[in-house]
Amino acid sequence: MTEGAVQVGFAPGSVCMPRTLLRCFVADIQRGLPAKQFGYFLATSPGGTPEEYLLMADNVRDTWADEFAGYGQYFADHRDAGFVCGPREAHRVQRYIRRNGLHVVGVFHSHQRHPALLTSVDADLHPSPELWHLIVMVRNPLYPQVRAFRVEPGRRVREVDVAPHDDEPPCS
Repeated sequence: MTEGAVQVGFAPGSVCMPRTLLRCFVADIQRGLPAKQFGYFLATSPGGTPEEYLLMADNVRDTWADEFAGYGQYFADHRDAGFVCGPREAHRVQRYIRRNGLHVVGVFHSHQRHPALLTSVDADLHPSPELWHLIVMVRNPLYPQVRAFRVEPGRRVREVDVAPHDDEPPCS
């Protein structure tokens, strides 16, 4: 949902998501462990309620090792920290989105060792203020934590509510 849009029952800027979609999404993140997860939430209208998500599989993070190193020793110590989608997969995903008349409404990634907070590297790499950014912390995979943020112009980060609702599409 874009910043100016209001959906009855939810605060402006909230991430409104079908409960089943959120449950399936978190289960897929857990199944993908210990790998870092990244991807998109998609809707049939710009800023709409997500109807599906895409998990990226091709992490070419090592091609950005120097860029990540600029964010500190953590990225040198943890070679699995950070995610960069490979160009072939990015192209395939963009074709899928266009072919199906979908719109990216949010991005997501997982944190394996630290809280579900939007870090400076997350804010720097966030693609657009029009999209929200969901982080799943899976330090304890049995108790994942999900939080959402908006990165506004000037890299101003604001946490927004994740508002599950019961208008549930089937899990894919």
